[in-house]
Amino acid sequence: MLKLLKTLKERGDTIVEVLFAVVVIGIVLTGAYSVVTHSIIDEQDAQEHSYALGLIQSQIEQLRAYMISNPSGTPPFSQTNQTGCMYSSTTTTPATLSPELNTVNGASPYCMVQGNLASNYQYSLNIKLASSSNPNISPIYQVSAKWPSLLTGGSTDQIIIPYRIN
Repeated sequence: MLKLLKTLKERGDTIVEVLFAVVVIGIVLTGAYSVVTHSIIDEQDAQEHSYALGLIQSQIEQLRAYMISNPSGTPPFSQTNQTGCMYSSTTTTPATLSPELNTVNGASPYCMVQGNLASNYQYSLNIKLASSSNPNISPIYQVSAKWPSLLTGGSTDQIIIPYRIN
């Protein structure tokens, strides 16, 4: 009888061992969840940056097309503090200066573009002439895209790319 009682006593885990195992598993799963969540947010942020670069590239290509189709004309946005974006209704027609410029609280005009994928974000695009003091040198433009940041709530991300038109 004593031998049977001793074997029954040694067969199971104590409540302390079970609780310790549950705590360790909980810590591991919490860490894994945190890593996965940050990874997803970083991936979405990278996609937003990539999409913004594509929008900037599109604006630069439309600006180039405008300059090629108007070689003797005044460069767009050549007035002091004049900003805007390029607009083309189709891919076969040359881009023109955007007729749909928005102004918020007296800020510079910009164009709004809806975000990609499942994003509800809107990108504001802006082109401005950065330097054209020397008529013998091609003008340098700054093309920018701004959108709400995924990583820091309430702030914005922005990409600014200078571009010289030859």
